[in-house]
Amino acid sequence: MRLAMSGRITRVKLKWLQSLGQLDEMRGPVYLVGGPVRDLILGRLELDTDIAVEGDALDYARRLAERDGAKLVEYPEFYGATVTYADGSHVDVTASRSETYPHHGALPEVSPADIAQDLRRRDFTINAIALSLSPGSFGEPVDPYDGYRHLRQGRLQALHDQSFLDDATRILRAARFAARLGLRIEPATQQWINRAIADSALATVSAQRMVTELRYMFGEPAARWALELLRQWGALDALGLDSKAAGRLPLLGNLLPAQRDLALRPEADALTAASLGLLMPPERLERWLARWPLTSSEQQAARRAAIMAHEPPTVAFSTSPQSSKLYAALQGLPAAALLAGWAAGESAVRGNLKRFYRRLASIQADVSGEDLLALGYEAGPRFKAALAVALAAKLDQDADRDGQLAAAVHVLEDEDKP
Repeated sequence: MRLAMSGRITRVKLKWLQSLGQLDEMRGPVYLVGGPVRDLILGRLELDTDIAVEGDALDYARRLAERDGAKLVEYPEFYGATVTYADGSHVDVTASRSETYPHHGALPEVSPADIAQDLRRRDFTINAIALSLSPGSFGEPVDPYDGYRHLRQGRLQALHDQSFLDDATRILRAARFAARLGLRIEPATQQWINRAIADSALATVSAQRMVTELRYMFGEPAARWALELLRQWGALDALGLDSKAAGRLPLLGNLLPAQRDLALRPEADALTAASLGLLMPPERLERWLARWPLTSSEQQAARRAAIMAHEPPTVAFSTSPQSSKLYAALQGLPAAALLAGWAAGESAVRGNLKRFYRRLASIQADVSGEDLLALGYEAGPRFKAALAVALAAKLDQDADRDGQLAAAVHVLEDEDKP
């Protein structure tokens, strides 16, 4: 049986997948694996490209990068590589492999294996499906754990009873997939999750790996529901989120409307920072940041987001704030802070944030320090105040260039008076 791809992906993407199989036609089987196969079955047009090769994956990746003029980064310790294209798209290439865990929570030790053993190491049956890309068998699935049927049934099932003990990040992935795809967790799998949480399996995973999973989770439109599942399972404490943070989970559902209203397309790190800022006030967030290894930019964005979500400036509550005051209060805030402020705010706050980001944020004065120098004024700290007044004149009075320059000069003249 071959998977019918018509209507599931575009013709361009179909030809692309065929070309990946043709590249290795004489050297060994090539498979599309993991999440991309799952998404293909569900008919999602945005398809990641994860490839498993029964053979020399590094050689395959090198030839692919050379053929397409793409950038290559190799990971020989994992028998894999990433091929990145000019448009930002990429292909992750790995050798089909088996994995063993030296102890719970450890990174696996890997060794080359066939596709059947490769699928055995996966987290859930719906992710343990491979799709042949080789010309003679293109579109034929390898589905030893009945993942296709489980996906159609809306069922999330782990492959074995040690799965969540071997790698407790799978607990977070279970919540994420269940929330995103509307899956029900198979009873035995739920028992294995409960046992792993009771055995403190999440404590065996490095903080860095946990943060990586949290980034994935906070980037999901259904993040609220994924975290709600973790709350029901008693797993939030292991993530440093207390009962007060749990009580604010519904606010995460406002982040998608916030993006639409503000016309923002945030990066994943901005959604992480916005989510953390929503869930925790500044002082609680500082304690969380001391434990979890976010990047410095994520930390700063999360701090600003927490302030906007819990302690927004007074002007944000005004029903008709002066444009210059609103600009002064909000200019320079990262996307995470704007999103968190909107998600936690009432109608006045949301309206002001929308007004700022859509109308005011990009406005600049039409005069500069060079204009003031040309009039004979000496450069110095007062220029900043003068140019701020010029911008305020544009924002509040719609002053033209001459009006802005006059406002700036007035400040300089006043400072020169005895």
